[in-house]
Amino acid sequence: ATDQYYSGIFVDGVRGVEIAHNVIHDCQYGIYLYETGKGTTNQIHHNTVYNCSIHRTDQLDGCGIIAWGDSTGNSALEITDNEVYNCDRQGIFVGGWPETVCSSSVLIARNLVHDNGQADLQDQLGIQCNFVDNSTISWNECYNHGSTAESMPGKAAFGIYVFAGDGNVIRSNY
Repeated sequence: ATDQYYSGIFVDGVRGVEIAHNVIHDCQYGIYLYETGKGTTNQIHHNTVYNCSIHRTDQLDGCGIIAWGDSTGNSALEITDNEVYNCDRQGIFVGGWPETVCSSSVLIARNLVHDNGQADLQDQLGIQCNFVDNSTISWNECYNHGSTAESMPGKAAFGIYVFAGDGNVIRSNY
């Protein structure tokens, strides 16, 4: 399938969801939460996600776990104790657009995130947060992100990347 919602699990506008103990692989998005808003906590824990690949470079596909918002964002979100690997883009990505859409009270903890960002894209990341406020990223193990191809001069590979967020805590990661 080539639709942008070709996901192992896709949750749209639902609050209070728990996604746990799944093995998801070989899709565009492993777990995709869209516009879950504020309020009841959403939990993503104890999942294994791998081999998420890019089908359209103009979208965000190729992410293992993504929580994205265009109007309400994704707040009160816990992403814990997952293993995410071998995805073309980010292992875990929480964000939104435009910049007025913020997620907050996000916990990303105790995840094993490795060997992501294998496509020859500009940014190759383990964990990324864009426009996320008052959140915690801790006790994660992130390593080996980025392609070894020489076709992308100036590319960046990061274990953890936080962009335009306020009041966040990043601690005790490896």
